Amino acid sequence: MKFKDSFLIQLFTTVSIAAAILIPASFASLASYDGEISDAHGGGAGTLPYAAVLTTPAVFDGTNIELFDFGAISGDATFEFILSGDPVAGGNNGYIGRADANAGNSLRYEQWADTGALGFTRAGVADNFFSDPDAASPTDDTHVTYRWTQATSTMDLFINGAATDSIAGATFEMPTGPGHLGNVSDGGGEGMIGTIHRITTYDILLNEATIQQHANAWLATGDPSIGVPTNVDLVLDGSTQSFGLLVKNLGQSNILTLTAVTVDGVNADYFTVDTALPLNIDPGEEIDLEYTVDPGGANGDVKANFSILSNDALNLEAEVQLSGLIRDPQISIQTALDFGASDVEATQMIEVQNLGRARALNLGTLEITGTDAAKFSASGPASIAAGGSGNIEVTFTPESSGGFTAQLEIGSNDPGSPVTLVALSAFTPIDDVFLSAYDSMISADHGGGAGILPYAAVLTTPAVFDGANIELFDFGAISGDATFEFILSGDPVAGGNNGYIGRADANPENSLRYEQWADTGALGFTRLGVADNTFSAPDAASPTDDTHVTYRWAEATSTMDLFINGVATDSIAGAVFEMPTGPGHLGNVSDGGNEGMIGTIHRITTYDILVDDATIQQHANAFVTGVGASEFKVNSIDFNQASGLITIVWNSTPGAFYAVDYSFDLVEWNELDDSVPADDKVKSYSIPSNLLEGEIKSFFRVRRP
Repeated sequence: MKFKDSFLIQLFTTVSIAAAILIPASFASLASYDGEISDAHGGGAGTLPYAAVLTTPAVFDGTNIELFDFGAISGDATFEFILSGDPVAGGNNGYIGRADANAGNSLRYEQWADTGALGFTRAGVADNFFSDPDAASPTDDTHVTYRWTQATSTMDLFINGAATDSIAGATFEMPTGPGHLGNVSDGGGEGMIGTIHRITTYDILLNEATIQQHANAWLATGDPSIGVPTNVDLVLDGSTQSFGLLVKNLGQSNILTLTAVTVDGVNADYFTVDTALPLNIDPGEEIDLEYTVDPGGANGDVKANFSILSNDALNLEAEVQLSGLIRDPQISIQTALDFGASDVEATQMIEVQNLGRARALNLGTLEITGTDAAKFSASGPASIAAGGSGNIEVTFTPESSGGFTAQLEIGSNDPGSPVTLVALSAFTPIDDVFLSAYDSMISADHGGGAGILPYAAVLTTPAVFDGANIELFDFGAISGDATFEFILSGDPVAGGNNGYIGRADANPENSLRYEQWADTGALGFTRLGVADNTFSAPDAASPTDDTHVTYRWAEATSTMDLFINGVATDSIAGAVFEMPTGPGHLGNVSDGGNEGMIGTIHRITTYDILVDDATIQQHANAFVTGVGASEFKVNSIDFNQASGLITIVWNSTPGAFYAVDYSFDLVEWNELDDSVPADDKVKSYSIPSNLLEGEIKSFFRVRRP
């Protein structure tokens, strides 16, 4: 069989010709053994799958153990070891290992008591030791095989592949499943001193030839020994190009002779080996095996295989897979375009280059996809000549504040990149008009603390968070029912697996979350040690655009309501929670903590009461529309004789409802309408004058119901 070295495969995965890595000769024996075992295993579907394998040396000092799973073993079995030790320095015996499932059975590096020989034990039955001189406990690294035949109760011993001794009629079971190596127990008095480099277990009887083959792989010196990469990635431009394949003699004593190189594969006819053969390489030296690639005007994928014949006894035919992609035309473009902060339409250019040598780069559809695709547009040239360049114009059109992302998908005839992506991003800062409108509304309701809706606390200066910092904030005196309004936005993806809005010092186990743990991408609230409550409605996602968010807590029903831009969005009942009260902080669990929000909290307004749905909508409308509160007053009352209508005009708040009353004596008032909606900052209301016939004087008033 042709030998393949798995250790080399591990080191040479996709290595470029100019930077080949070569395996040191000191690892040749273990590498050869590993390659032999791995090839036969075939990922579990090969010609000889193993039950379990150890590929990392386990070192024992006479007291320790190392855990090991022997695999599913029943009946006939073959166990291979590569090991060495010191039976003299050890105690009067030393374990190789045993399993938990049948712990009365153990394999011994030195059999009890001070026999200096390999053996196996069935507790309470027999300590079996091999008496052949070659069955002595190995002091040099040795390939040792135990083979158990269930039908005849026979244990055969092989040393470096050679049948050495046999004990028939024994009572024994080979270890099966999880167990350990090196001692009867951790800290026990029957420990091995030495190293077990490799273990391979099989749930079958291996024949003598296979055991010898495995041992030979371990014993092989590999001198001379060829070192080449197993895979080479070629950078091809479509022209005739010359390359060098680095070949090294890993041996220390003998000359490596390359006798021939055969080329096969899909594109073998593109390749010509230029170095004259045979060629000798001295021990420890290396050469470049020169070859030429001429695709003859072809385009696309290129694949071929080199088979290098040499006098390396372990690898008579070393194989190298070569592959590359001829990209002509070849697109070159930046991977991202950031417009930065912009509150007006902006256009930027992206340069597109064709690095191809002969063919024009034809650009197909320029498609913009992603969450905010509607905010961007693009146009560009249909074709770019070989070696030339052109520009794609990308336009950002802001319609609202917040951060916006999308991606530009550029279709082309580049065989290596038929679709090229460019990440697009932009940020539109919030217009002060909208925040001012909200501030005006809140201030009017507060009325200096004596208005129709005084707040408990307010934040009017934006707090910006980078995922690590905090900002101090006093939530006000809150107890029981409460309503907290926020205007905020952030980036839940760039942040950690959760992000705080804030918590108070007086009850820090309660926190409001911009993103609930873990990576939910949704708003929530937490009672530490009780529950991480997450709002599940689609509109409850952590806002990436500036948004009016309201948390309203009803103590009697333990219910948290969530409003997004004034709209009732979700609700969680039966929760254990307290709204933050008094001094605390915003943006993170603690300063420098790892539960930080990335984003901005522009405004906070807290109330120690349940604010009704209409008022929450009114506050949100002020922010969303940019129309705030004006001085509440009646501007005019007019009578139109032609129409017979009396029209009352007053300053109003968008989204609010008003009541209109009339009186004849300013003492007794009668209601005309108690739900007059306002859509703008000024509201007019008309009534027929015949409703008031017979009266000399009439008075009107407008009020908030």
